[in-house]
Amino acid sequence: MPQVQLPVGCNSLKFADGKEYYGKRSGHVTISDDHASQIAKSPNGQLGIVTGTAPQTIGTKAGMWCWDCKRLWQAWSKACPKCGEPTTAEEPPRPELKMSMAYYYGTPGLS
Repeated sequence: MPQVQLPVGCNSLKFADGKEYYGKRSGHVTISDDHASQIAKSPNGQLGIVTGTAPQTIGTKAGMWCWDCKRLWQAWSKACPKCGEPTTAEEPPRPELKMSMAYYYGTPGLS
């Protein structure tokens, strides 16, 4: 879904069809694709005052694990940025891990 960064002092967007979007603390709202195209065609959109573009992120689904720091880093981190030790590829979740965590922390409701 496209996000709109609201101008300073604005906390919502109201469209001609009656739909209103309220801003978050970060100053942006998530809108529909139809409303994003309306913004792009409007004078404010053409001037760049308000833009309805989809958010872009950089990241990967898999990561590299540092066993010394017990942290998961991005897939391109061959060495831990924190301690400098080599990282290993993240393994897919294993069912026995869930059991060991429940054993370690205790099962809720049981004593």
